[in-house]
Amino acid sequence: MKIPLEWLKEYIKFDLKPEVLADRLTMAGLEVGAIEYHGNNISDVVVGKIKAMERHATRSEIHICQVDTGIKILQIVTKAQNVKVGDKVPVALHGATLPSGIKIQNRELHGVESFGMLCSKVELGLADSAEGILILDKDTAVGEDIRKVLGIGGAVLDIDILPNRIDVLSIIGIAREIGAVLNKKMKMPLINVKESAEGIKKAVNISVKEKTLCPRYMARVIKNVSIKPSPEWMQEKLTACGMRPINNIVDITNYVLLEMGQPLHAFDLDLLKDRILTVRKAVKGEKMTTIDGEKRELGECLVIADPQKAIAVAGIMGGANTEVVDSTKDIMLESAYFEPKAINRAEKYLKLRTESSIRFDRGVDWNGVEAALDRAASLMSELAGGEILAGKIDIKAKDRKPKSIKLRLNRVNDILGTDLKFPQIKAILSRLGFGIKGTNVEVPLFRAGDIEREIDVIEEIARIHGYEKIPVTLPDLKIKSMKGISEGQINRVRTLLVDAGLSEAVTYSMLPPSGDMGIGEPRGEHIKILNPISEDLSVMRKSIIPSLLKVLTSNLNRQIEDVNIFEIGKIFYREKGANIEKMELGAVLFGKRAYRYDGKKEYIDFFQLKKIVEDVLGYLGVSFEIKDSGLTGYHPSRSATIHNKQKMIGTFGELHPEVCGKLGIDKPIYIISLDLDETLNIKKLPPKFKDVPLYPAVKRDIAMIVPYGITNKAIVEEIKVSGGELVEEIILFDKYEGGQIEKGHYSLAYSVTYRNPVRTLTDEEVNAKHEEISLNLANKLGVKVRK
Repeated sequence: MKIPLEWLKEYIKFDLKPEVLADRLTMAGLEVGAIEYHGNNISDVVVGKIKAMERHATRSEIHICQVDTGIKILQIVTKAQNVKVGDKVPVALHGATLPSGIKIQNRELHGVESFGMLCSKVELGLADSAEGILILDKDTAVGEDIRKVLGIGGAVLDIDILPNRIDVLSIIGIAREIGAVLNKKMKMPLINVKESAEGIKKAVNISVKEKTLCPRYMARVIKNVSIKPSPEWMQEKLTACGMRPINNIVDITNYVLLEMGQPLHAFDLDLLKDRILTVRKAVKGEKMTTIDGEKRELGECLVIADPQKAIAVAGIMGGANTEVVDSTKDIMLESAYFEPKAINRAEKYLKLRTESSIRFDRGVDWNGVEAALDRAASLMSELAGGEILAGKIDIKAKDRKPKSIKLRLNRVNDILGTDLKFPQIKAILSRLGFGIKGTNVEVPLFRAGDIEREIDVIEEIARIHGYEKIPVTLPDLKIKSMKGISEGQINRVRTLLVDAGLSEAVTYSMLPPSGDMGIGEPRGEHIKILNPISEDLSVMRKSIIPSLLKVLTSNLNRQIEDVNIFEIGKIFYREKGANIEKMELGAVLFGKRAYRYDGKKEYIDFFQLKKIVEDVLGYLGVSFEIKDSGLTGYHPSRSATIHNKQKMIGTFGELHPEVCGKLGIDKPIYIISLDLDETLNIKKLPPKFKDVPLYPAVKRDIAMIVPYGITNKAIVEEIKVSGGELVEEIILFDKYEGGQIEKGHYSLAYSVTYRNPVRTLTDEEVNAKHEEISLNLANKLGVKVRK
């Protein structure tokens, strides 16, 4: 909003430079985006008085004027037809500069020397068009600088008003803020309503059908007005604020809007059918031409209507059918409080935003409705010669009273880190218009939409007291551990996974209601978000896996064929009436991964996935057991659950082909899900240290054809039992099933490491033990050892 300082000084006196004032306001929460200096592009233009005039000898439309400029009389040639002897006019002297960039020089016009130029509003940058030279008031001093006479010099602050600060969307609102910041008293404009003997009740009949959408509607009638241009001082103020002057009645409504922040509308009373007015919703298919010349379909917008037609879109724009024109005699002046949500919906429907709707859709001052009505009526009586009918119409759904908020002195100082005393706080709030009754603060109605809680009042105290005066201290925080979860351990897990060829992802904690896909361990109900960004982000996730699968599909859509990602984050669900929040590790692996030092990539399989799980749990020192999965969403024979004693702490394996199909993927997807809250709270196994072996190991491979149903776990346990203390390590390094293997079977190959801690093993001993293991596998598990 543009705020001319000269206008501002009519309500509050200050002598700060514009730059200093802008800085003080910005520090108090009203950001000044720019400072404009009006009149800087005008120089050497003064008030002149026409002493004599004569017509050009051969060009009758041209006048040769003798103009007194206070220093000397100059001869100036003009084509203007609206000037006469005795008029006082703006005179641009030799060397003068004008807003258009023109520089005035003495020159010969039509054979006559001219020593300057008489100026209209166009040359002075005050209007886009003019009918002739600007005629000044008769008492204007000759020789005076035109900028001072017209009030076009000085600074204009361009303030960025926040949506919640409707109270400062006016000159008076800014003046009140300056008074609070500078500790100065402001004065309100004098409102002097002189009513005639005739009453308003017979002049107009008003009803409000939609009192929820229009809880307050007020009106006055001003008769026998004279439509003419508004005074220069009013036009100058409107122009400085970026508004175009129209006529005295319309200019007064705009002037009061800028001054007090309350939109008004003036109707030509004689154009209202039967002088009856109703506030209602538009009927289906109803249309109206607004004063901007556009024909608009009104939908379900709130409208002001007479018995035949809509005459205004409430709070947004009036209709051309009741517009104030030169022949208007009687005015019905409207001032109202429209429900902000209704105005906001209408703006969006009509795709129309005006100075009025900007204020109404934020919530105007309930009490300001009446004050602005009286102010405008008073100006219309003064500047348009109108007669204000006795009384005013005031239709209210109900009265509104200030909200009362309890304010605790210790709370103020605890929040701000200050040592303010109650008299200081009371003085600050009083300057802002708040009432103080004991420990209760009464919020003025012009701040009703902004101040709701004690913390809001404390913020007001802070910004007026001065943020720069609040001491800088470190916060006094009591840090509690997260149920034993160590950030150092989590960081180490991250490092392990990165070393294993995975990349860390960070995804939203929100999903669509159907986004969990039913994979893995069943969990409780979704926790719904009260005010979601969208339907796709309306519940909290119960698992990290669906979020990572979305990342996978996004990458595949961009021709990235190998995706190996993990995330460590929170999951949320509701179970047995309680909200549960847990830390989870989720991982999704697809295609190949590069984890070797040489960068060579290998396809992911179940056993590589199992190795990653074992590495993580091994680092954490957790004892665990791997069992068959049987969980929904997983491949029935290529998945497993992880247990500590009898408690399941995670799952891993290949997704079921049906789940992959729903994602539009026809290749295996491998996932890991680990409950870190449970895992990191398990009592850790003590670390074991071994001496470097003194005697060499011997390795033998064993391959076998295994029928479906015989697990890797059973085979490893049998090798350990049969091999006894000589078996040091067992590694599954190959799995194959295909055309060369009989149906219902697959091939497994293991590397077995033998070592005796006290002596060197001979080949004969190793061969005998290896043969024993092969026989036991064949006899006990029914496998066929390949030679």
